[in-house]
Amino acid sequence: MREPEQATRVVRFGVFEVDLQTAELRKQGVRIRLPGQSFQVLEALLLRGGELVTREELKQKLWPSDSFGDFEHGLNAAVNRVREALGDSSDNPRFVETLPRRGYRFIAPIEPSESETKKPHPEPVALPDGQATSTAGAPSQPSPAPKSRWIPALAFLLLLLIAVGTFFFMRLRNRPSRGPADRENLRATPLTTLPGRETKPSFSPDGSQVVFAWDGGNSNTANPFNLYVKAIGSEKVDQLTHEPGGWIVPAWSPDGSTIAFVRQGGKKEGIFSISARGGPERKLAEGARASTLEMGEYAMSLSWSSDGRQLVYYTDDGLRVLTLGNGEVRPVDTGQCGPGNPEFSPDGKWIAFDCRDTFKGVSYLDLLSVKGGDAKHLLRFAGAFSGHIAWTNDSQRIIISESEGLWEININGGEPHRLSISAENADEPAIAPRGDRLAYVTWHSTANIWRADTRTGLSRSVLAPSIVEQRNPDISPDGKRIAFESERSGFHEVWVANLDGSDAVQLSNFHQVSLTGSPQWSPGRPVTFSRRNMATRY
Repeated sequence: MREPEQATRVVRFGVFEVDLQTAELRKQGVRIRLPGQSFQVLEALLLRGGELVTREELKQKLWPSDSFGDFEHGLNAAVNRVREALGDSSDNPRFVETLPRRGYRFIAPIEPSESETKKPHPEPVALPDGQATSTAGAPSQPSPAPKSRWIPALAFLLLLLIAVGTFFFMRLRNRPSRGPADRENLRATPLTTLPGRETKPSFSPDGSQVVFAWDGGNSNTANPFNLYVKAIGSEKVDQLTHEPGGWIVPAWSPDGSTIAFVRQGGKKEGIFSISARGGPERKLAEGARASTLEMGEYAMSLSWSSDGRQLVYYTDDGLRVLTLGNGEVRPVDTGQCGPGNPEFSPDGKWIAFDCRDTFKGVSYLDLLSVKGGDAKHLLRFAGAFSGHIAWTNDSQRIIISESEGLWEININGGEPHRLSISAENADEPAIAPRGDRLAYVTWHSTANIWRADTRTGLSRSVLAPSIVEQRNPDISPDGKRIAFESERSGFHEVWVANLDGSDAVQLSNFHQVSLTGSPQWSPGRPVTFSRRNMATRY
């Protein structure tokens, strides 16, 4: 990565000061802890203040030998830690701005270095004709013109500004009303606060209700999901189905009378329909099955055509269209890629889907005409695209869930931009056909280590409590200490503590993103753990 020469190694912005030589970040003189790779990301952004630093440049500098997954996870985590240290937000950035799918840019003003602020002004040098020039060789400006010369110019400029202002006012006045995707004053309100996992929201046509899958708070059971309906503004949740499955994806029909859904896992699998008011299920077709529930979560979706006559859905063998009138199922030609997450456009002209090219190791957001032909690539992703898709009501834009939240892309071209209303872990977007509403899923998880009485099986307390992920504990042979994995240092490392969680000490110290963990005590007291594909002993 290109880095310009610096007259000093201390960079100041706002109340912060960064010493690039000692790798220290301070706020009003108080040192703020920032892990090594996060500091390197901050340094790269500061050295190119105001300029785009691409994700590829950061990869070559900090993760040159890592795989895509390690790099993506590492970079996102590093940038998030930089923002936390600076008190910054990706939704309303003051320091680090995300340029979708391209990289990052440091946008805060950087104070000039001490050597720049004390730089002497060039001395004037006399010229034969009586003019003056600086030591840099540029002639000084002539004396100001009389007022009579610039008054007409000022009047012309004022008229020009009035004309331009009028033009843009008329454009804004005549612009059609905007949908939920591009309104900047929308605020996010929790729709559900149920225990467990809620997923796959779908709006009723009037935007007043949402159907979704919920595990009932029983995430540890094999097939926990059923469908539930909730009205906007009400706390009442009505159960719609009573046959649980391992994964369920609903879709509300355009006329509002029916909810179609895919169920995988459990006693009854396939594509079904049920009245939006409840009642018996009706099976529409077999199939719509993924090889694993994990693949179903990743790629399975169900979408109605605008006329309510067809459903498009995912299977391991490709996309399928079901015609409800005669039960005919036909494949969708998506070329050589592995497709997933199909969605009909509201105007009935397009099918958007994700396209995975496992041979090249890339993915695309693709657009296919319902009349057939070759699909068009809208976006390219390095590695697997693991997000979901929703159309805006004008059929001109698509909302996807990707790294750092929800993004919008115009199907006619242009760069995607991040929606300001979305959380960083927003997923599974759904847009109401009417009512200017967008729903999405956010996830929160906590993994901690507990100790239990082996005689009663009752949990007693959290061991080595922390707000970050901790797992894979192993008790020492003498029963006095415990080794475990933890992210409390900012990286996934191995730690050792007393059996009650006190005096925790970091054992490994790789200071980089890696799969470090699975510690095991040996009889001779050393701890053996894994890091990637290597075994390391301490």
